[in-house]
Amino acid sequence: MACNNQSDNSSSSLAARELYKRLEKLVMHKDQLKRHNYPYRDPANPELRMGPRGGAFGQLREEFASSYKCSHYSKMYSVDKNGMPLMLDGRCIYHPGYLGFRDHTYSCCGGGPSAAPCANNTYHVHEGELELENYRGYVETQPKPERDPDRH
Repeated sequence: MACNNQSDNSSSSLAARELYKRLEKLVMHKDQLKRHNYPYRDPANPELRMGPRGGAFGQLREEFASSYKCSHYSKMYSVDKNGMPLMLDGRCIYHPGYLGFRDHTYSCCGGGPSAAPCANNTYHVHEGELELENYRGYVETQPKPERDPDRH
């Protein structure tokens, strides 16, 4: 019975090694991560992350802008000092579907190009520069511990 148990352990160990080899191929190096706009630590200030800005990398802003363009309905909306939308601008109203190329109707409600928006939300959707706030709780892979060269 001990032999079967030992065989099970070696086969699970083999499966784990195979899985590791396959996953290792998916790991990206630092230069690849930067090329694909993955955020990384600012060498001058480890508390900040570097990220894309206008096609190039730049330091993320610590403060929020006073207004942003909503990607749902292409209008500007104002935010408070914490980045929360001010209700002066009302709710975000939009079509969640797309406007058909041939029939010129929205896939969400069947309305035409001038149809009133069929959905709304309290919050707007922002596209644009990254904000420092977006990186709160950002998790990084921890470095591997040093291995003892005498241990196999």
